Amino acid sequence: MFRLIVILIVAGLAALAAVWLADHDGTLTLTITGYEIRMAATTGAVLLLLLVAAVYVGIRLILRGPARLSRYFAARRARNAFHELSKGLIAAAAEDAHEAEHAEHHVERLLGAQPLVLLLKAEAARLTGDAAREEGVYRSMLENPETEFLSARRLSALALGRGELNEALALAIRAHRLKPKSAVAAESLFDVRVRRGEWAEARALLDEAVKYIGPESARRRAAMLPGAVLAEPVS
Repeated sequence: MFRLIVILIVAGLAALAAVWLADHDGTLTLTITGYEIRMAATTGAVLLLLLVAAVYVGIRLILRGPARLSRYFAARRARNAFHELSKGLIAAAAEDAHEAEHAEHHVERLLGAQPLVLLLKAEAARLTGDAAREEGVYRSMLENPETEFLSARRLSALALGRGELNEALALAIRAHRLKPKSAVAAESLFDVRVRRGEWAEARALLDEAVKYIGPESARRRAAMLPGAVLAEPVS
């Protein structure tokens, strides 16, 4: 509002000045290195205003140019990163190890250690069979609240595959506590309990999680328990 008022005042003063010059027009004479330039005072005033406007615009371009250029390159970088990330995730879903790894290197350079970039990096490592690198990426994601559940569940599966049952259990419990109503977290914890021979804990978990994992899946897992009787889901 204040800016609009200032603009109106300036425009009004310019109009008054233009009227005054029209009524009191004279001749403006400029002498530059022996050359003499004559023009009407009104014409000189208009040229002066144009010169001031040009200088003002030039100064604004100089001051704001770097920021605008920086925004342009940032937007271009973001577009390239999004394209590479999309290509990499699609390649990972298609089990294309070479393309996923190629995209992962480009995206990491453009975006750094963002959650989706780390996920792509871990998937690329899995597809290329680099278990140590995959585990390292997931461990770097473990302390991030956005990726803690995913990394805990995946690290639990990796530990279970190596036969490290204590670590697998700790990580499976961590994932289950983060999302107690998650079917995949309950199933992962159940599988670890079964591998450890903890039948009572596995049975209790199954009875509690049947409403999340579904009756059919629960019955299949119940068959893995010696003498297990599955509780009916609570409605």
